[in-house]
Amino acid sequence: MQTPIPDEIRRRPFTIAEARSLGITPKALRGVRFQPLFPRVYACRELELNPVTLTRAALLCAGDHAAASHESGLAVWDVHIGTRGSVHLSTRRRSPTRVKGITMHRDYQLGTVETSSGCRVLAPERCLVDTSTRRSIPVLVTAGDWLIRNGHMTSDSFCTFVTESHFDGVVLARRVAELLDSKSESPRESLVRTIIELAGLPRPECNRSYGDEREIFARPDMSYAQWKVAVEYDGRQHGLSLAQRMRDIWRREQMERLGWVFIVVTASDLRRPRQIVNRVHYALRSRGYDGPRPEFPNEWTRAFEYAA
Repeated sequence: MQTPIPDEIRRRPFTIAEARSLGITPKALRGVRFQPLFPRVYACRELELNPVTLTRAALLCAGDHAAASHESGLAVWDVHIGTRGSVHLSTRRRSPTRVKGITMHRDYQLGTVETSSGCRVLAPERCLVDTSTRRSIPVLVTAGDWLIRNGHMTSDSFCTFVTESHFDGVVLARRVAELLDSKSESPRESLVRTIIELAGLPRPECNRSYGDEREIFARPDMSYAQWKVAVEYDGRQHGLSLAQRMRDIWRREQMERLGWVFIVVTASDLRRPRQIVNRVHYALRSRGYDGPRPEFPNEWTRAFEYAA
């Protein structure tokens, strides 16, 4: 008769030593009910292996000297941008053990180590700076906006951190700090806003409410109140009910009645980011904007035409 799997280990990774203490033998671990994750670390076969679970398992393998960092640290903070096939940990140890599936970064100045979702993890500001050595500006801005929205850091805390730090990646992270917006409410909003702003156009205001003396009837993703131009990312249409679509149409009509013009960006438009910039610029100029024309310097082309 099989030994029942204890509840303590059904929903998280565990070590061979812990399994043995709960009455599960090495032979049982080799059976169909369990799966090996890293040396000496297992999980129940039914457990979903999401990035946080794998990071938790990697930390069990590495030991208490390590903490989640880079993209894996961001995942622990509920920001998922992909880890490119490996769990990223950081340690102060001079010669960390090499394990397949774990990228160990040696760093003598880990800074603050916190605990979240059962994982030792570097501070969110530090995770974002470390990730700046590996990812593009739009990905980093999207991650930073989400960290702020979820309450893990603030724009001020990140600005202070990058101003006072000298870690690898901090130069790009300082540029990212200039582009963060605490009012952004979705990754696509962050991306479209960054496409516009990095081209030299004014920063739109995120999620501002508009109405008349009777009611608030619209809250566009991004807007320029001075020129009455709104920019919306429309990636929801196939999932909306008829009633929701009718409400959106009504809200837009109310804004147009007050003289607003809308630029609607779809998922397919993201493959042509220059067109997005040019459409916004044209709309602004038609409403009296006389500022600089958009430009597409190397920073912009690296971010949006060759972004990883």
